Amino acid sequence: MKRFIALILTILMVWSVLPVEAIAEEINSVEPVVSTDEVPERNDVNGDPVISDVVTDPNGSSSVISEQPEGSVSSSEGQSSEVTEPSVTETESSVVSSSIPEEPSGSVTDPEPSSSVTETSDPVEPSNVSDIENGEGTDDPTPTFTVTFLVDRETYATKTVAEGGTLGTDMPEDPAKDGYRFDKWLSGETEFKSDTAVTADISIDAAFVKTVKTYEVRFRNRDGDVISTRTVDEGSAIGDLPDTIAREDYNAYWAVGTASQGPQGTIWTPGTRIDSSYVVNADTDIIPDYEMITYTITFYTDDTKTEKVAEKTVNVLSNYSLNEIPAVPSKNGYNGKWVYSDGDFSNDVRATADMGVWAEYDQTVYTVTYKVNGNYYETDTYYMNDTLVLPKAPVVEGKEFE
Repeated sequence: MKRFIALILTILMVWSVLPVEAIAEEINSVEPVVSTDEVPERNDVNGDPVISDVVTDPNGSSSVISEQPEGSVSSSEGQSSEVTEPSVTETESSVVSSSIPEEPSGSVTDPEPSSSVTETSDPVEPSNVSDIENGEGTDDPTPTFTVTFLVDRETYATKTVAEGGTLGTDMPEDPAKDGYRFDKWLSGETEFKSDTAVTADISIDAAFVKTVKTYEVRFRNRDGDVISTRTVDEGSAIGDLPDTIAREDYNAYWAVGTASQGPQGTIWTPGTRIDSSYVVNADTDIIPDYEMITYTITFYTDDTKTEKVAEKTVNVLSNYSLNEIPAVPSKNGYNGKWVYSDGDFSNDVRATADMGVWAEYDQTVYTVTYKVNGNYYETDTYYMNDTLVLPKAPVVEGKEFE
């Protein structure tokens, strides 16, 4: 047993001197060799015989292991000293394999060096450092989350991003929707942008703005030149119109214009007249439309203007006056004429606006002339249906008035 302990101590001493890798290699490759050489018997300082074992490695080096009485050790010089532990005398620093004939097995096997090599070897470095930086090959990789983009509650795109990361340039393309313009992505009421940090799985909704089609309205002058433009939403009223282009003796309007080609260029023809309520549903050209100024003269039976006798129109072509005036309605016992607010009406009056004319009557005066023997005697006047009052009977010499 003591020899076994001494062998173990020797191996440990050798390990402490040699590099761990060399020891491991040597131990794995060297088979123990038992020497059959006879070792001469020696005596210790007290004259007692010393039991020695010789262990030889394959390279020819040998170590002598001596067992001595407790309390003494033999050195190569043969000197002795007091010790508290058994000692081993080495002849060479090398890997030692032992053969102990006294043991039943015939040899002593060293402890497995593999366990010692494993315990003392340096930690194994990862083969790829970038794997650790990317979270691969580690026990705690960075978690990732899914961002789901929805259009009308239907999945439009999905993106995966590391915790706390942003999508950056990986944002999906703006979705399209008929009649609408894409505005932004929303998470609830909050806008989700390319630099928004993601910390959990999240669903994002597309927000759209209704697209309104617009049309151009062009206002042109009498020659067809554009004098102003405006943009109007489809289906909306055109709004306040610019002032019309005046033309003497004509009323001016705005109307939808239609262009056509004539011998001397483009001809603009006015169509529907418009006002501020006109609804625009296409690009539209608006041009002036003119109408000759016309005044209406209305004739009535009297100044109450309840019963019309006739209507006449005048314009610049008639110098705004009437060449023919209707006859005043007859009224028995009366003489009639046409009058208006400024006096008697005749064909010399020029209208400056619509006007009313009515008949005015004067009662007819009848004159009764009395004569005697053919000579004027007396006159008197009467109205229609008046009672005639006879004058005093005339006196004629030699005759009697009947």
